[in-house]
Amino acid sequence: MALPRFERNNYFYGKLLDVAALSQEQRYYNGKRWLLNRLVTGSGVLCGLDVVVDGDGSLVVEPGAAIDSAGREIVVPSAVPVAEVADIPEEESRDLCLAYAEVLTDEVPVRVPDCDSTNNCACGTVLEGYRLYLREIAEVDADPEPPTCALDDFLSADLTERHKLILERIYGVCPDAPELPDDGCVRLARVTRDSPESIRVDSITGTAAVLSHALLYELILCLADRVASLELEQLGYTLTIVGGDGQTGSAHHFLDEPLAVEVQDRGGDPVRDVFVEFRVADEGSLHGLPDEIRGRMPPMSPPRLRPRLTRTDDKGIAVTRWRLARRPETQHVTARAVGSATTVTFSATVSDC
Repeated sequence: MALPRFERNNYFYGKLLDVAALSQEQRYYNGKRWLLNRLVTGSGVLCGLDVVVDGDGSLVVEPGAAIDSAGREIVVPSAVPVAEVADIPEEESRDLCLAYAEVLTDEVPVRVPDCDSTNNCACGTVLEGYRLYLREIAEVDADPEPPTCALDDFLSADLTERHKLILERIYGVCPDAPELPDDGCVRLARVTRDSPESIRVDSITGTAAVLSHALLYELILCLADRVASLELEQLGYTLTIVGGDGQTGSAHHFLDEPLAVEVQDRGGDPVRDVFVEFRVADEGSLHGLPDEIRGRMPPMSPPRLRPRLTRTDDKGIAVTRWRLARRPETQHVTARAVGSATTVTFSATVSDC
């Protein structure tokens, strides 16, 4: 059955909370979470889990997390070697799989022994873990195809037709949950032993990924930039500095004059409502700053540009204010119409460097 029927405890004063009731409680919440993971998030690698060949030639899986086909979360907290690689025959390949696993641990005394108890002790904790194993390549997995767009008519359709296309996908049969326990393989890589001393790893082809909201948002921004770029290229817009270049000012203070650029079309006429992004040369882009760098930045660091993203006015002009840092002595800001690869560069000098 694709969709299970869920039952949860009905609590009342005097109810006996025995093993059956408490186990039902865990099944309910785990089952609901796994259902959402399976139908909304999908299965694949969430983060990390890169497969690399170590300096001594051994295969190592990096820390990370994944969701299997049943919606269960799998966490690998630290790097782990794959010992079974030595069993791969020369010039053959295997799929490296990650699967969900549970281990009972923490034995405690059983206060009221019954037929299920041995030695008056039982494990009090379920440790959620994983197992790594190599699997022979099935015929259907021999040459996996990357995901593609299956909504061919989506862009050319009107709004009503687009909604219909989406609903037709949703109205399909809900995917079946695999029977448990199952293989549950989250494929991490295809491993090939070229020779006794040589291992080749393909961690791209056929590896499913689960995209976070942050990554999806970044992809949308990239696509929007590309669409805007095509529009700008077609319209032949140009970007020109019209003020604020070559100033001298004090560190940690805004320059006297704002930075100003003008956007013009092919005929030399100003263009309004074009987004222009200003960027300090050593700060990264507006939406592409790496997490590891963003994490090291002071949380209340005052902005050096106000604003960083703005629109051109009726005269085709976009302006921003620039606050200089203490170093280096000569600093730079680039400006570009969003979607265009063409930039212009402002420079300024710190007087008290």
